[in-house]
Amino acid sequence: MQNDLTQIAAMPVFEHIRPEELEKLLPCLGARIRSAVKGEIVLLAGEPVDSVGLLLAGSAQIAREDEAGNRNMLGRVEPGELFAEMFACLGMAHSPVTVTAETDVRVLFLNFHRIIYSCTSACAFHSRLVENMLHLFARKTLALNEKLDCVGRRTLHEKVHAFLAQQREHGGGNPFTIPFSRAEMADYLCVDRSALSAILSRMKRAGEIDYRKNRFRLLDGFYR
Repeated sequence: MQNDLTQIAAMPVFEHIRPEELEKLLPCLGARIRSAVKGEIVLLAGEPVDSVGLLLAGSAQIAREDEAGNRNMLGRVEPGELFAEMFACLGMAHSPVTVTAETDVRVLFLNFHRIIYSCTSACAFHSRLVENMLHLFARKTLALNEKLDCVGRRTLHEKVHAFLAQQREHGGGNPFTIPFSRAEMADYLCVDRSALSAILSRMKRAGEIDYRKNRFRLLDGFYR
């Protein structure tokens, strides 16, 4: 793990913690690195959760299946982001979600109990880690609220409208690129893929949007 210190130190959760401090901190946290190839399951629903995952490289998807086998995509994890932290914090015996590598990934796992209970030396950088994690928790809660705002709309058109408005804001311009394929967008909005494709085509014909694959532009009709 010595060779990974520079990359790990650049992660937001370790902001304002120097590499030499991180070198002392990681053993206290029971840190371990795992690599997974594209399509491999990083965390399987039903598995015990005692660690927080920090994605170092690649991207992964978080999804949940209901009793009928319907897949609900809850989100994507990018480098620097955490996963499973809520379940570890709640002391859940088993993960309710599956995390799958979308590309080849490298993940740093940290024991959650060791994060929240400072080591005997009560180092200042350990306290900083907790503060950084709380900041990341808040950002993830905001992202969840944004999803709920989309899926809670009454009609499919309203769901897509809210989603694209959010994505434009995140993209910082018009046009913008969404981070989902059509199937992933349908999973995210909890809608049928065919119905989603139909409403996008309808919105395009109505002069609300223009798009090519996952590149979108909001037109004048979108705001009327």
